[in-house]
Amino acid sequence: SSGFNKETCLIKLISKLQEFDGYLQFMENELREKSRTGTLKTLTTQLAESLKKLMKGAVPTL
Repeated sequence: SSGFNKETCLIKLISKLQEFDGYLQFMENELREKSRTGTLKTLTTQLAESLKKLMKGAVPTL
């Protein structure tokens, strides 16, 4: 057994992406170069949504 749990890993990734989104929001509010942070924020949100879909399809492992 490798000790790897796909569902736990996905939950952690989603949590950290949501945390990162807060930092991006701050940067977007504070920086003049908003287009780059806006693009990064959009892509981060899309990645989190894709991971959530993967998690819904994940088969629990023991």
